[in-house]
Amino acid sequence: MAGGCIVFHDVINQKFAHKAVEKGADGLILVAAGAGGHAGTISPFSVRGRRPRQWFDGPIRAVGHYRQWPRPIRARAEILGADFAYIGSAFIATEEANAVEGYKSMITSSGAEDIVYSKPVHRRPWQLP
Repeated sequence: MAGGCIVFHDVINQKFAHKAVEKGADGLILVAAGAGGHAGTISPFSVRGRRPRQWFDGPIRAVGHYRQWPRPIRARAEILGADFAYIGSAFIATEEANAVEGYKSMITSSGAEDIVYSKPVHRRPWQLP
């Protein structure tokens, strides 16, 4: 716990899960393919499953590709060994979200096959043009 807060860390594979826990993360966010706005490329059944439970007993959150809810989310989280799940991207297109209309439209008309991966940016934000 850092400053009275519980710290969860996004991870896209077991290597980074171990690193996050070594650095003090209290919980893991296991990001799988299809998670909006994230770089998970592994099937949810590979990145999650029971593997983290073999060495980590802290809270685990499942994220990625939850287009149908609420019952399928609970089932997936339980099957995959997560303590809980949450949806983010699906709510971007709501009236209450503070997002521009073009982005809301893109969220509702796109799918996992539309995610584009680019080369990493090796600059600090203040170094970007």
